[in-house]
Amino acid sequence: ESLVIFSVTRKRACSIEEE
Repeated sequence: ESLVIFSVTRKRACSIEEE
């Protein structure tokens, strides 16, 4: 479960960096 949240958070951070 924690891994899923971590993955989502990391993906979100990547999206913010891209913008």
